[in-house]
Amino acid sequence: MLHELDPIVDGLASEIGRSVLIADRRQRVVAYSAGHDDTDPIRVQTILNRASPPAMERWVSSLGIHHATRPTRAPANRELGSAPRVCVPIRRDARLFGFIWLLDAHGTLVDADIASVADEARAAADIMFRADLLASRARVRERRLLDGLLSNDADIRANAVAAAARRDIFDVDGKVCGVAVTLASPHPTNGSGFHRE
Repeated sequence: MLHELDPIVDGLASEIGRSVLIADRRQRVVAYSAGHDDTDPIRVQTILNRASPPAMERWVSSLGIHHATRPTRAPANRELGSAPRVCVPIRRDARLFGFIWLLDAHGTLVDADIASVADEARAAADIMFRADLLASRARVRERRLLDGLLSNDADIRANAVAAAARRDIFDVDGKVCGVAVTLASPHPTNGSGFHRE
């Protein structure tokens, strides 16, 4: 579903003539446009590593981007190899899903361009919200399946094995070994945090 963000970054890059990148709220790359003449070392590193370098993440976080409700300008940071940027938060209601990053190496990005990006941020928020909702539902299904596989009740385990086979999670004709680890306490006193059953 996140592939639906590709037309957004490509359209923006074409419309405003600069490199565009969408990152999630933890600065992991979700989508990016082809590079323009404004590409800097941080953009290259971010795309190659699929996430902003930790130093860059700390620096842009210090600019308040996680609390921003409007576009924020990030000045150049020569130490990090970063040209000036504009960060447009991707929010749905108060919930932050990520950021649209625009390089502004020459300081020519005008308010009308930023307004276009803000409009697209709303569309990106809808896409990221749906993707998050689907992922959340999948985690709930996986958790239920895992609970069934680890159940003390043989019938529940058999139903969970059948469900796992239907989903092609593992081959039920082969041997399967599972290990269940239970946290003894959220604040372990013995240093290990685990106990054996």
